[in-house]
Amino acid sequence: LFAAVPARLNPGGHFIVQTLHPTAQRDSERESDGWREGSWQGFSAAFRNPPPWYYRTQTSWIALFESNGFARPRIEEPALPTTGQPASQLFIARLA
Repeated sequence: LFAAVPARLNPGGHFIVQTLHPTAQRDSERESDGWREGSWQGFSAAFRNPPPWYYRTQTSWIALFESNGFARPRIEEPALPTTGQPASQLFIARLA
């Protein structure tokens, strides 16, 4: 996907990726990329068999953008309105 996006962006366009915030992981899991067990915590019992997902560190995300021709991405961290805690991370990048 990252290799294909540059050719498909309009001039001056942005590539945006939203992912879980690192605080969603235990401290020991934040230090390395890798597969994590999925969870439907917070969903109804109708949701079963959560798929695994791949976690990247912030450093790894930045390297992935840069190695595919993007400038260093801007990072935004939208907060949950109820707690003020970060809900996710947004990486917003333009071509280098």
